[in-house]
Amino acid sequence: MSGREARKAAKRLDISSSETPAEHRRERTAGLATYDIRSMANASAVVASELPVLPPVPAGPEPFFRARGLAALIAALDDAIISHRAPTGDAIVVVVGGRVLDAIAVPAGRPPLVGLEALNVLGPADSANLRAAAVDRRLALALPSYWREADRLPPISTHWVDAARLIEAMMRPGRRGAVVLRSPIDLGIVLFDESGLIGAYSQSRPEPGGLDTIASLLVNSETIVHGRIADGSGQASRHPQALEDRVQALPDPIERCRGEIVRMAEATLHLHAAGVAARFRSAPATTQGLLMAAETVRDMRMRLVNPATFHAVADQAERIIRTATRGS
Repeated sequence: MSGREARKAAKRLDISSSETPAEHRRERTAGLATYDIRSMANASAVVASELPVLPPVPAGPEPFFRARGLAALIAALDDAIISHRAPTGDAIVVVVGGRVLDAIAVPAGRPPLVGLEALNVLGPADSANLRAAAVDRRLALALPSYWREADRLPPISTHWVDAARLIEAMMRPGRRGAVVLRSPIDLGIVLFDESGLIGAYSQSRPEPGGLDTIASLLVNSETIVHGRIADGSGQASRHPQALEDRVQALPDPIERCRGEIVRMAEATLHLHAAGVAARFRSAPATTQGLLMAAETVRDMRMRLVNPATFHAVADQAERIIRTATRGS
């Protein structure tokens, strides 16, 4: 009975094995849907389900860092998941290759936010409220499926299906997403991409592993299975590297700070801004790097520009930098 019902559930997702070989090849070679960050400033529509807004956070080696604040922490990481817990709200930031890939925040008393909006609401987060865990890059790339993808099938109770077989049906090659398992006492997640299973873990067992990691959820008759799987209609490649290459990474706080300084300089100096903007654009992506660029601007001299103007630009740049990294 379990196998039959698992196949029925798979058909609801259009992931059954009834398609022709030609159809299967077309899907396997279809492109990956990239996230439109700007169109999803408010994530409440996507996460409006019985599931928690934030996914369980995977465990991993906690990098030793002296960085203080979110911006400095991001700059010190490679592939990692940053979690933020504070009375003002909770958030998760996904870092890939030292840059922010995506973020989700639940500000106290406000709807959930994703992408740039989530990153902005965090601001200069207090280091005491931040934790980072180094993770496999495939896991980092896949985790945003939890909040970016809509439920693709009605919630299914494990009382009626073989959960392991249902998950295997969802993970057919060429698809990516997250299978979420919710029981009264635990919340688990199975992440997969076009190449197959990435890892599974839960709140009670946060170390990513195989499906056996969430065995207690699979056999619990009170577990409810949710499938958040990317719509295959816009896919072009089944390789996870394609997502890494094509996804639009969010500017991290230092880059947002750099952009604000450049815009300020252009608004102040107009046609004479090129030299100042170049110094900030070429500065290292650190707080100290931007502060050093401000000092070089202070000493600049140019015909038709009052030296006091360069001093004012440098002073304003320093204020922007210190405000953006306050508490860091």
